[in-house]
Amino acid sequence: QVDTLSLDLLDFQTEEGIHLRGRVISGENHKPIAGCRTWILGTNIGTITDAEGVFVFNYPISKAKDTLVLAISHINYPLQKINLNPQKTGKYEFNLALYP
Repeated sequence: QVDTLSLDLLDFQTEEGIHLRGRVISGENHKPIAGCRTWILGTNIGTITDAEGVFVFNYPISKAKDTLVLAISHINYPLQKINLNPQKTGKYEFNLALYP
């Protein structure tokens, strides 16, 4: 189970394409989860959360499809998926809570 505490698409152009940034915490104790793999499903584009549970990466607009899926994975939690519908380049900001 994943709680998306906030998801905002900010309307502005970036040269990099789609900018994804977020923080992953435990839904049980609200502590950051370091070492989560975050990526766009079907690609190898993504990153790992840092000690504060933060991830940041860009997805090239040239590879964007009508629907993208942000995947979040950690050994102690089930795989989570969030559907994104990028209409144009922009910035997604996430605060995510994961549950075992």
